[in-house]
Amino acid sequence: MFLRINDKLLHFLACLVITLTVGELCAVTAGVTKEAADWMYRKNCKVGSG
Repeated sequence: MFLRINDKLLHFLACLVITLTVGELCAVTAGVTKEAADWMYRKNCKVGSG
């Protein structure tokens, strides 16, 4: 199957899969990091008059 696919198409598909995978991992990491920072900030600092 892979031998019949054009080399440029195969390269495009491989790059697309890598980009989507790495992009998802970066997005999840950024979101988790932001939520952890927010949680730590709320836990350690009293915000407002309280």
